[in-house]
Amino acid sequence: MDIAKAIIDYISQLTTETLVVGSASRNGFFKELHRWKLEEEQKLEDARLAEEAALVLAEKEKEK
Repeated sequence: MDIAKAIIDYISQLTTETLVVGSASRNGFFKELHRWKLEEEQKLEDARLAEEAALVLAEKEKEK
């Protein structure tokens, strides 16, 4: 999970830099930042669910 966190941190930094440089206004910046945060939270949740599913499948394979 450390690799995933490092990747997310890296993307976060790049996205934040892009938002600051490319934002037309302060309000636009915060809207875009909020949208990005929601997207990243969804990605983390999807990754968590995928990991959980993989663990369940591995456990079922182990039981065979």
